[in-house]
Amino acid sequence: GGIWVSSEFTGLTHLTVINQGITRILPEPESFSDRANMIRMLQRRADGKICIGTRRGGCYLYAPDLSHRVAERQFPVNIYAMAEGADGSEWWGSRGNGLCIDGRWYTEGTDEHSLGSNQVFELYRDRKDRMWIATFGGGLNLAVPSAEGYVFRKFLRHSNNQQQVRSILEDTDGWMWVGTS
Repeated sequence: GGIWVSSEFTGLTHLTVINQGITRILPEPESFSDRANMIRMLQRRADGKICIGTRRGGCYLYAPDLSHRVAERQFPVNIYAMAEGADGSEWWGSRGNGLCIDGRWYTEGTDEHSLGSNQVFELYRDRKDRMWIATFGGGLNLAVPSAEGYVFRKFLRHSNNQQQVRSILEDTDGWMWVGTS
């Protein structure tokens, strides 16, 4: 247990209340003074490993106890969301470049089946193993498998505030809850 804290320039800090103190993690080199260690994403994977995304576009995978870094991946933009598909695929939501699924990028376009916005704030796999995408400006998107990869069904597209989706949750009854601006 404990409390996770992140703020500008400080990386990620884990506070434990009972006799353990503070653990600080700076995924990017401390010599960077350009806010590189601003944490944009923190996600626990199904295998217990912890994925940390930084402002610089780095995504770092740590052991479940945060004792050491297991892997690292660099993106050209901030990664705001990470999820694992039911088939083990890796989904990465970026701020500006759209959605990356196992190395293939999906972006906003004029096609009605393209991603709603390149600003992906959250990814959520529901109890039916469907993947939902919270986009800022493109509403709520549902990824639908197709012969060419994925197409996207769009929801909440009636007003600016509705289209600015920031968060997604599912309750114990299977109802989807969506946070918008």
